[in-house]
Amino acid sequence: MLVFDPATMNVTRFTLAIGLVDGGYYEMARAEILSQIGRDFGQLSAEQTKQIEKLPVPQLESLAKALLDFDGLADLEVWLAEL
Repeated sequence: MLVFDPATMNVTRFTLAIGLVDGGYYEMARAEILSQIGRDFGQLSAEQTKQIEKLPVPQLESLAKALLDFDGLADLEVWLAEL
């Protein structure tokens, strides 16, 4: 999903997830991240979903921001492997 970010005047993906993390709504952010990945990149494996669900808040915030640069599931796989 593309979202207009008035703070930066850019159209980006996953801005909602970043806003939720920044606002302290971590479970909502986690659900939004999983939903956006599924819509934009395709079905996650059960293992990928489990890894994202277990991320501590600092890594969840990092993932929300990293997703802005991802082009597909391969980028997510690399990011998760680097944890």
